[in-house]
Amino acid sequence: MLRSLGLEWRARLLMKMLNVLIDQYNGEVPCNEEKLKSLPGVGNYIARAVLIFGCNELAPLLDTNTVRIAGRVYGVKVTDGSRRSKKFEELVLRLVDRREIADSYYALLDLGATVCTARSPKCEICPLKDACLYYKDKLVQKNAY
Repeated sequence: MLRSLGLEWRARLLMKMLNVLIDQYNGEVPCNEEKLKSLPGVGNYIARAVLIFGCNELAPLLDTNTVRIAGRVYGVKVTDGSRRSKKFEELVLRLVDRREIADSYYALLDLGATVCTARSPKCEICPLKDACLYYKDKLVQKNAY
């Protein structure tokens, strides 16, 4: 199936990963970031996504949406390097409910895709608007004219 999508290289990595999981971890996916990153084809993002969504463990998941939301809420400029930034790891983690880790990330991803979009964010309907410095700045600018 992956070959027909032009992803033959992913299929090879997936097979290598499955072999490592069977040989080294008795077929179990480890809930440890370093062990996950040692698997073929697994980097920071995938390792942390597995920890969050598969192991229900707290980890900073930085992608375009979560970084944009954190930058706007906390008034921090987003750059190309923000997705690799310790500062943004801390800011994104502030947005996560420790009792509902996976659901918090699903909510952030949905929020970034539908409300806190890159262009034309719908700040008026955002559940974070009362805490958002971007929204407050927009209000100040709107009222200044």
